[in-house]
Amino acid sequence: MSNLVRVRDLQAPLGPPLQADQLVAIAFEDEELMKGDRISLVMRDGEAVGWIGLDMLGEGNSLVSEQMDPIQPGSVLSGDTPALEAVRLFTETARHFFFVLDHNRITGTLHYGDLFGLPFRLCLLALTFHLEGTALELAVRSPGESWQALSEGRKQKATDIYTSRYGRPPKTEEQEPWRGLLGCTSFTDKGTILRKRGLLRGISGEQLESTFARAERVRNSCAHTGSDDAGSAIVVERTMLRDFIDDMEALIKELETK
Repeated sequence: MSNLVRVRDLQAPLGPPLQADQLVAIAFEDEELMKGDRISLVMRDGEAVGWIGLDMLGEGNSLVSEQMDPIQPGSVLSGDTPALEAVRLFTETARHFFFVLDHNRITGTLHYGDLFGLPFRLCLLALTFHLEGTALELAVRSPGESWQALSEGRKQKATDIYTSRYGRPPKTEEQEPWRGLLGCTSFTDKGTILRKRGLLRGISGEQLESTFARAERVRNSCAHTGSDDAGSAIVVERTMLRDFIDDMEALIKELETK
């Protein structure tokens, strides 16, 4: 799913274009420019020659071209760039944002915070659900052993959820009542089962616990964010997002080979 989300799906709109030979005082009269902190292209003869933000506009009697910054080639991303590739670019560079290019036209900008609009939050959710699902599939192969790996308190919590979900308590006369109960365990419970049963011998218990705990936090943050405004909720810090995704994908791959 994450490969289906492209940079064009996450971009923020540009501010109104400004003319290179325009006086800054005239630019300040543009109501659209004053509405928000957006990047505006600076145009000359119909071509973009630079960019400017509201906070860069200086003295009113100066020209916009005197305040603008040039558009560097390394600051432009194709709108077709997958979101996960954009994540890696943000962790590999110190750039505050990238311009989004659709064919031969710049259509918007991508700041790190823009990654956490609804489309990419859904990608992160899907990744965490994938991890939980693959962990459950491995646990239910020996459901009794997996159920016994949990503490009595966690068993009771899963039983309560089972009763609430299905409108009845689990039937003790069933040969393996634990199979349905395992589906009612929490995200971290599934990590606990993998750790206590030693089902992933190439991964330490500490690493398993850490990855499942981080995944649960990310899942909850993505699921409970109510606004789709760009940058409204930074779910994972910039320095950590790439490692988080890499760790998740590696663990899912390991689970799927068992």
